Amino acid sequence: MHPKELAPDFEVARKLHKKHGTSYYFATKLFPRETRLATFALYAFFRVPDEIVDNSPIETPEDLARVKCEMDAWRDKWREAYQTQKSDDAVLRVATYVFHNYNIPYEYSEEFLRAMIQDLEQSEYSTYEDLRAYMFGSAAVVGLMMSHVIGFKDDALPHAEQLGYAMQLTNFLRDIDEDYQQRGRVYMPQDELQKFRLSTEDIAHRNFSPDFKEFMKWQCERARELYK
Repeated sequence: MHPKELAPDFEVARKLHKKHGTSYYFATKLFPRETRLATFALYAFFRVPDEIVDNSPIETPEDLARVKCEMDAWRDKWREAYQTQKSDDAVLRVATYVFHNYNIPYEYSEEFLRAMIQDLEQSEYSTYEDLRAYMFGSAAVVGLMMSHVIGFKDDALPHAEQLGYAMQLTNFLRDIDEDYQQRGRVYMPQDELQKFRLSTEDIAHRNFSPDFKEFMKWQCERARELYK
């Protein structure tokens, strides 16, 4: 479809971005028009499954099964939309257009959706390497997709990937209490918690001890190195 025909669909994506993206939405407004529209589309593509996973009430095994089915259905609709370049969903229509128009590798979308589904199936990570594999899908591919929209040259992509890890780790550190209290998730590697004489129980009971403070300082330094 021509972008003009997709104008109402881009407007749906824009409204989603404005509702949930806060400062990122206003930063996006500084892009040229075509880049801005593509960013709205990608944000909406990320946001819909994220909302399904993070904001659906899950109190029973039946709730979990229902949310998993909803995610599987969304993934199936995306696969069909990408292949046929047709969909009855506004967000998937503009996402399909952007993926094809900017030559975004399709596998990035599968990695992202895999990470979203992983949040329903896994609440702890044994090592940083395990966590990093999750972060590739939940954050690094976002930077890689945006690089295709904004444009890149030379060896920029590996740096975009690292920036994704840095920003995701920063979010994990910022939201360490919320992630557990609201969703029962601990994104801090278990073996690293143990090195600082900590466990999930310390996070669950908000035992923000001197050991916990040292652990957080250590993780913050890792984030700084990733940003560098």
